[in-house]
Amino acid sequence: MVLAYLRQLGAAHERLKKRIHSFRIPLSKNGQRAMSVVYFSVPVIGGYFVMKWAERRADRNFQLEEDKIRNATGASTTKSVQRQNEQLRRMLEHAKKE
Repeated sequence: MVLAYLRQLGAAHERLKKRIHSFRIPLSKNGQRAMSVVYFSVPVIGGYFVMKWAERRADRNFQLEEDKIRNATGASTTKSVQRQNEQLRRMLEHAKKE
């Protein structure tokens, strides 16, 4: 029953494809040139907008990850910087004494 339905659906799809591909509108040379421009420019323009969308999405994801990392290490980073500053101050004081 399911296989028969799928076969029937496939046959209907093939008939539709043949009907669509057999329909042609004759174009003049200028019409052919215009359609060549359209067929060339649609993927280029579409690809440009998809690329820009992907860049914005990547920037947003990067910001989210960066915020997560900064929030996770915020306190320990501050302590680490304080320790480094303290060590540097001691080294400078020791260098002044010599």
